Amino acid sequence: YDAAIRASRFYFFRFPSKFMPYALFGFSMLAGMGWDTFWRCAKNAGSRKVERLVKGMAVTALMVYAAAHLAARTFQGPIISCVKSYVRNSIFQKEGHTGSLDDYFARISAYFEIVLRKTMWNDVHFLTSLLFWGLALLMTFTALRLGRKKIIIACFFLLMLTDWYIHAPSGTGFWGNCVPKSAVAADNISRVLSDEKGLFRSYEYALDPLRPPRWQASSNLLFGYSSIGLYSPLAISSYRDYTRELAAVDDSTGREPISEFSLAHSLNRLRWMNVKYLISSSELSGIEGIRLLTRSSQDYLYTITDFKPRAFLTAKGRWKDQEVFADENELMVEDCGTVEAIRYQDHEIRVAGRADKECVLWLSELFYPGWKVTVNGKSEPIYRANGIFRAVKLEKGHFDARFGYEPRSFYWGLVVSGLSLLLIVLFYWRGDNIFLKR
Repeated sequence: YDAAIRASRFYFFRFPSKFMPYALFGFSMLAGMGWDTFWRCAKNAGSRKVERLVKGMAVTALMVYAAAHLAARTFQGPIISCVKSYVRNSIFQKEGHTGSLDDYFARISAYFEIVLRKTMWNDVHFLTSLLFWGLALLMTFTALRLGRKKIIIACFFLLMLTDWYIHAPSGTGFWGNCVPKSAVAADNISRVLSDEKGLFRSYEYALDPLRPPRWQASSNLLFGYSSIGLYSPLAISSYRDYTRELAAVDDSTGREPISEFSLAHSLNRLRWMNVKYLISSSELSGIEGIRLLTRSSQDYLYTITDFKPRAFLTAKGRWKDQEVFADENELMVEDCGTVEAIRYQDHEIRVAGRADKECVLWLSELFYPGWKVTVNGKSEPIYRANGIFRAVKLEKGHFDARFGYEPRSFYWGLVVSGLSLLLIVLFYWRGDNIFLKR
């Protein structure tokens, strides 16, 4: 498991249960399309190996569950001691982990109670798994006896859907991560942000990373406005590094500590990110450049003066290795033209205006592979700006820049999907004998 995590460079897939939907899909495909063939036609060595593998999975799963049941109850002391040692040496005071040692130790005890419950013989997911294996075997032998393969395959698909419904949410945490309605209930702050016209972003400031304001990460999507904060292990490293001092990204390992000093120090960075509003769970004082607009029963809403527009033109900045850098402490303005219109559509951003001389169009959107741009119909390169933004060189005159998302992976997906569809048609038309010689 650890090798798979490191090879995929996706460390934040933290729990093996997160892989459950993929494992279920593989089991379901084997169950729906292969088991009757294994029992009926396992004449060559390859088929017999696959048959033994599938049968062995059930036995192995039962043995692993039994071992977990016994180990959790027999070696509880040594296991908790080992985990505490790991926390003390590899987690406590390490990057991204801001909790106290007592807090982490309390979590260990709570999680071990969950382990004890999840390894009981009457656990609903364990019993459900046994039931599904039994139903799959029953339908397999029914197919052998009755020969009504189409009816059995239809039953298998129903079994797959039910299996997915029961296991996938608990495996991915969707059921356990439900947010109370009170946490995202509309108040006067959300109404101000929802009614605000124009392009802007917000920032949710939390003095204590372990006790954030009632605004859950990404809850801004419920009210239709943009935020620089997010809860996602998928946040790319450049964005996480750029917003580290602001603790804007909670990647499930915790957030960096933040203070009013670090907020004041990063205020210009917020301006460059098109942040107009700052939401805080505590009242802020002594920070120049912000003004209290309103408050709710739990939060304060501030406006940030001189925030940057979503797109602007500038002739300033220094270039290095196909990347442009600008001083964030300098309040840059449109000194070489104007942006007249910005329009967002599905997979496209359109920016139009006029440049008085050669300059750079600065777009406050993430520099990310797959985006392309045309200026007045001509393809142009997109440059990285200040590490995370997008920049495009412009000639003097009117311009119409269109940013489109065209990743290569999409076209590779089309090719793979087309070939898969072709194979399905061939299989349906010619029958199993294309793949298996009986």
